[in-house]
Amino acid sequence: MWFEAVSGLRINLEKSELIPVGRVENIDDLALDFGCRVGSLSSTYLGLPLGAPFKLVSVWDGVEERFCKRLTMWKRQYLSKGGRATLIRSTLSNLPIYFMSLLRLPSLVRRRLEQIQRDFLWGGGNLERKPHLVRWEMVCLSKKKGGLGVKCLSILNKALLSKWNWRYANEKEALWNQVIRGKYGENRGGWCSREVREVHGVGLWKGIRMDWELVDTQISFSVGNGRRVSFWRDRWCGDSPLCETFPSLFALAVEKEAWVAEVWDPLAEGGWGGLEPLCIWNGWVQPKISFFAWEAAWGKTLTLDLVQKRGWSLANRCFMCLENEETIDHLLLHCSKTRTLWELLFTLVGVSWVMPSSVRETLLSWHDSFVGKKRRKVWKTAPLHIFWTVWKARNRLTFKDNELSIQRLKYSFILSLWPEAKLFIVECSQSLVNFIDWLGSF
Repeated sequence: MWFEAVSGLRINLEKSELIPVGRVENIDDLALDFGCRVGSLSSTYLGLPLGAPFKLVSVWDGVEERFCKRLTMWKRQYLSKGGRATLIRSTLSNLPIYFMSLLRLPSLVRRRLEQIQRDFLWGGGNLERKPHLVRWEMVCLSKKKGGLGVKCLSILNKALLSKWNWRYANEKEALWNQVIRGKYGENRGGWCSREVREVHGVGLWKGIRMDWELVDTQISFSVGNGRRVSFWRDRWCGDSPLCETFPSLFALAVEKEAWVAEVWDPLAEGGWGGLEPLCIWNGWVQPKISFFAWEAAWGKTLTLDLVQKRGWSLANRCFMCLENEETIDHLLLHCSKTRTLWELLFTLVGVSWVMPSSVRETLLSWHDSFVGKKRRKVWKTAPLHIFWTVWKARNRLTFKDNELSIQRLKYSFILSLWPEAKLFIVECSQSLVNFIDWLGSF
């Protein structure tokens, strides 16, 4: 055969099928001549459905089965929320990518897959339903915007399908491009195909072509990364510079020489705005500690005030100080017992600090301009360890009825911070005493 002659490979006819399209009267004779069996549509080719209605929910059953198989293995293990979030980002969110790169994800399938991820994130391997403390839309935000960086399946699906529109505009010599162009024709000077509206166009390309407007609104010519294109003075938007198109706005502009990259963020909707992800997420803090700080920054940790909002009739009094109502901001920042940890940290470092009103504002204001480069990582992670230490102490008081010891609280904080600080302390011995002295040398 030509394939064998050109490639040097041999076709395994025992694994091959002859699939007729339409009515073929001598199909059995052809199969006998080739030495293979007769197949039928729908079938599977390279892992994708061939000949099946691509809108059917059943096409995605294999993806959902792979989700469940992965969860079966993970549910046997005890995983922290931070560990579960890592597995969702690295594995679960990526399982449907192959299908989503060509097929439009049905909304029913998307809801099912997101439900599986939500239940695993908040419930782990437990059969009973656990409360979902943060909305899934917030979880899917990037870490820079206050989320967990979990992929939003609908957005990912649109991005993958939109890539085919971009490839259509650039890969003119590809065989698939010539087939699409010959069947549907060109539009916009060859940047896209004509819109598919005919009955015979109800297929894969029709679903892909639907996202062309999304691509069209996001592309421009010669702007690049926007770092060398003047927002007001260069001709990057329309046929004339913006300073000429909108002279009144230009007269009011404070930064008349701003670059496009400085003033335009196409992904700016939602999120925290200004909160650096390294305040919470970094490589030297345990994921469970970072995850708790993330929950606290959103104000979604199950303190007594939130438990009351969920319908439980409980007296609200801080388990630590027994003086004020328990909220996440009071517990982690303003409780008289928690203040001893903040005062310990500020005393060791030798700074004066006015505590903001909320956890989020604390993380936003936690700059390190006065801290030396060698101690910067310890300073950045210290609030996360205080949050974690206080939360564990609070839970011991709540569920084990232990007595609160201030000395033990301080010791727990130092012990929480010390193991991770040892990873990048090189100028002194790594004993606990030397670590405390090292903190005092800021």
